[in-house]
This record gives sequence, C-alpha cells and structure tokens, in this order.
Amino acid sequence: MLPLPATFALRNPTAGRQGTGALLAIGMTLPDGGALTVDWRTGRAGTVGVWSSPQAAAGAHRADLVWYGRDPVPTGLPHNAGLWRTAS
Repeated sequence: MLPLPATFALRNPTAGRQGTGALLAIGMTLPDGGALTVDWRTGRAGTVGVWSSPQAAAGAHRADLVWYGRDPVPTGLPHNAGLWRTAS
C-alpha cells in the first residue's frame, strides 16, 4: 500500500512570519520519495515543479521546509491550509 502524501510549504527564510513573499511554494510528497511543488510567488504562481525530494525542492528555492501537521502553520499560507494540514 502506498503512503498518503505529506504536505508542506516552502518559506522564504529572510521574510518575517507575515512578510510579503514569505510563502514561496506549497507541495506534497510523491510515493517514490519525490515531491511536487506549486509556486506561490507573484509572476510565477501556478508553476509546477517535480523534485527528487522535499529537501531538494527547499534547497533549490533556498527555502525553509515547513511540514503541515508537523510544524506550526506559518501565517500567510493559502486559505485552505487547515484542510491540507488535516489531510496530511
């Protein structure tokens, strides 16, 4: 049986908790250990990326990796972040 995907956010480490540009992307793990991300930044919103791991996605974005349901949900996340956190 395949594991359920875990959801996460990629946050700009230099932005404040509610600062503009704090959220870079949202993502989920894939069954093979990889990750899929959706860019949240102005001008790139909706761009999909496929990565070898969530950590690789965070490294490519130079971002902090925040797991929904494991870490406190930072402010400035999508309005349905609570639903994502419940599902992960």
